[in-house]
Amino acid sequence: MSPEKKPKKSLRSKRFWYSVMPLLLLLAVILFVNLFPPEATGVQTAVSSSPTVTPQADATPTTLTRAPILPAIILPSPTATMTPLPQLPAAAAITPYGPPPNSNLPQNGRAAFYWMYSEPVQAGQQFVLSLRQNGEVFILGTVAEPNIGDNFQLLIDFSAIDILPGTAVWQLHLERQNETPPLLSSQERIINFLPD
Repeated sequence: MSPEKKPKKSLRSKRFWYSVMPLLLLLAVILFVNLFPPEATGVQTAVSSSPTVTPQADATPTTLTRAPILPAIILPSPTATMTPLPQLPAAAAITPYGPPPNSNLPQNGRAAFYWMYSEPVQAGQQFVLSLRQNGEVFILGTVAEPNIGDNFQLLIDFSAIDILPGTAVWQLHLERQNETPPLLSSQERIINFLPD
């Protein structure tokens, strides 16, 4: 053999060992671990991807155990306590002034409704003026505070409402906003609508 071929052969041999050596070392480590398993040191290694737990009759301090799952305790939800709304005094009264009973008005006319209330109006309270004709109830307007001295007034244009000629009944109601039934109602008054 020529001296030129020897270095090539040794170079090929080195390349072979460099590429095969990591595989051989890995194989040696795997064999060593399988032949001489490490002692339990409290560190658990994941071998399997499935989360199965084998039951053990005798738990030793070196094995890891899962904490017991406690049953859920359902607490009752807090109940809202309603604050009592202020009561109306026994002497509270709505006194309608006008229009007078059995008034005659044109069907498309205007009218001023005015009244007095014996007590101060509380926050959240309002007066509702209603008109009933042929079983149909019309809400004509609302007022929450005195607007004519200590008294109340609503001006109504009946041309904007589908009122028929004939008799109707109007009444005032003291209500809490967005609540029914009314706290207090006035006496009913009759009004006559005349055709135009």
